[in-house]
Amino acid sequence: MTKQLIIILIDDDPMNNFLSKMVITRVEPVATFYVFTECEAALDFISNTWSIFKSANLALILLDAYLPQSTGWDFLEDFEKLDDELKNQFHIVMLSASILISDKERAFNNKLDFIEKPLTVQKAKLLLEQLSARQDVDTVEASIIE
Repeated sequence: MTKQLIIILIDDDPMNNFLSKMVITRVEPVATFYVFTECEAALDFISNTWSIFKSANLALILLDAYLPQSTGWDFLEDFEKLDDELKNQFHIVMLSASILISDKERAFNNKLDFIEKPLTVQKAKLLLEQLSARQDVDTVEASIIE
């Protein structure tokens, strides 16, 4: 991938954040990471600081579905309230240990990719290839990567 890649990891488990960062770095060594263990802190960062990263060609949010203080689904509701220009800079992927069909369907219905934890090099490579291919496409369909 030759495009500038910025990744925001939102997961309450520091080990999952560390592993995701290590796996993605193996696929895309020059990716820039911002790691949050709370949805509110990530939303604050995105809404207040994100303008400095407008030059990014690809901004990816890897979001856990279930965090203790607010869920990934709560994050999505709040994210939808942001300005469209800001929201359009991001591609959100639900990265979750949840094996519930309802979570996968909910992600799919919200046009989100869904990746089951743990993130592997193979899953990361497939995701980044799909995202790169989508850059020039107006219609995006969600996928489930297991």
